[in-house]
Amino acid sequence: TTLKEVQRVMMDCICESGRDILNDPEKVKDPVSFISAILTLKQKFDQFVKESFKESKEFQLTLKQAFESFLNRDTRTAQYLSLYVDDMFRKGLKGMSSDVEIDASLEHVVTVFRFLQDKDVFENFYKQHLA
Repeated sequence: TTLKEVQRVMMDCICESGRDILNDPEKVKDPVSFISAILTLKQKFDQFVKESFKESKEFQLTLKQAFESFLNRDTRTAQYLSLYVDDMFRKGLKGMSSDVEIDASLEHVVTVFRFLQDKDVFENFYKQHLA
């Protein structure tokens, strides 16, 4: 069907954009900008699905599958997410003006965390940062 084709194209587009982030030498050097780019990409496609497809479950599932696909290519995302969270707790939360802003930031991080298949890898990296 036409909708299936649109879902396939959307998935390809998200995966290609995700691979661009994973392969960007500047972002790979800086875990915070790496995860920020992923969060920005996620927000962009969340908005796209919301406005274009009225938050269709099928398109939300395609979005989820696309992010899982490129984020789980290696353990870098888990490692960088742990560094991002560490950075956020060390300095980021202090700069946020309200609990709503803090909650929104944490919610975005949790969203990326849910995409990870190797949650134990994240946990191990995060424990290393705490040590």
